[in-house]
Amino acid sequence: ALAAMLLYHAFAFDRTWISDRDKKVPGFSVFPTRKSVLKASPYLDRKNLMGGVQFYDCQMHSPERVTLEFVLSAAEFGADVANYVKVDSLKMNGSTVEGARCKDLLSGEEFDINARMTLNAAGPWADLMLGNLKGAAQKNMIRSKGIHIITRDVTGGKSVVLRTPDGRHFMALSWRGHSLIGTTDELYKGDPDNFKVTESDIQGLINDVNACMPSANITRDDVLSFYGGLRPIVEQDTNVEVEVYNASRKYEIYDHEADDNIRGFVTVIGGKYTTSRHLAESLVDLIHKKLGRPVAQCETASTPVYGGEIGRYRSFVQRAQKTNTTGLSNEAVANLCQNYGSHYGDVIALADGKNKGLEQVCPQMPDIVAEIIYACRVEMAQTLNDIVFRRTGLCTLGLLDDETLGRIADVAGKELGWDAKRKKAEIAKVKEEFIPLKD
Repeated sequence: ALAAMLLYHAFAFDRTWISDRDKKVPGFSVFPTRKSVLKASPYLDRKNLMGGVQFYDCQMHSPERVTLEFVLSAAEFGADVANYVKVDSLKMNGSTVEGARCKDLLSGEEFDINARMTLNAAGPWADLMLGNLKGAAQKNMIRSKGIHIITRDVTGGKSVVLRTPDGRHFMALSWRGHSLIGTTDELYKGDPDNFKVTESDIQGLINDVNACMPSANITRDDVLSFYGGLRPIVEQDTNVEVEVYNASRKYEIYDHEADDNIRGFVTVIGGKYTTSRHLAESLVDLIHKKLGRPVAQCETASTPVYGGEIGRYRSFVQRAQKTNTTGLSNEAVANLCQNYGSHYGDVIALADGKNKGLEQVCPQMPDIVAEIIYACRVEMAQTLNDIVFRRTGLCTLGLLDDETLGRIADVAGKELGWDAKRKKAEIAKVKEEFIPLKD
């Protein structure tokens, strides 16, 4: 463990090279005995415990919003973006891709998008998209299924990485006053459109936690929420029987003109948040070259995402709280700063006496009504699921009561033109997210 931490320390030698001292990542420390580990983390299983290591890393508060902010950043710089649009097929002219035939999944409208260059960045669906490309070699990709569960706090506000009896690892992270536990890493062979977390997925993760932390004594009733996803894996020797837990997180870029003599089409498979900017830079440079355009100096390394121009985070929040004249609590202001960054004031500006925008949506969460309005007007929310899971954190800690869901649907419905039938259907879809697939 010590050797691993020294190597980790060496790779992260520049972690303190940052002006904001609150973001500097401290070094590691070693707990050489069972007694020293248990003193710091008394909830761990004493059996076979020999020692431990304490190290620091960064944690993402809302990955959904980070993804959204990249999309909003692209739109701010001139990109046309649309959610709930599906590519049904590629438009081919001989061996050249000239765009795609698309469908609006909300209205049912079908239309074409014409393009000199088309990028296939469909993640776990990328190989299926290649099935529309006649003459292209199918890329060797498999899908890894991972799930998380949210429970009551089982680690006393700390985060731990533990090893299961069969040699896998999982994390129990302190998150919003609860424990966010995951991830699993298992081979998925089904249609990605049909993916859903199952009861056995949840119970398996519960069993792993209880095996490593008997004092947690987690039951199914402790699981407030859950979610899962598919990770595309690309390796030269990848096959459907590969042990996905040990597979790398690298990405691959395929230039189909060079690989398959098909022009106007590029595919990328793999990648992750920490390499996303480098990946995007590589893709844009490649596409510029293929279009015969000069490659400009990329500025992504110094360009904040949408809402990211805040300076030092702690002082940014403190200034927002000090200058707040709306009557909002410090907690509500801090929540707005965390979720919207430098655009937090834009959210507040949508509140007026008629829409009751400064009111909390519900007593147990700091989110305010204006966030629902902002999600619809600015953040392209089209469904209630968008709002409560992917724009705000309203349903991340469990299903809200019917009265609160109805209130959110009323606000969203007024913005998006929903009638009573549509609002009822939207609420039903939110509730479905809390029902795992039966095995």
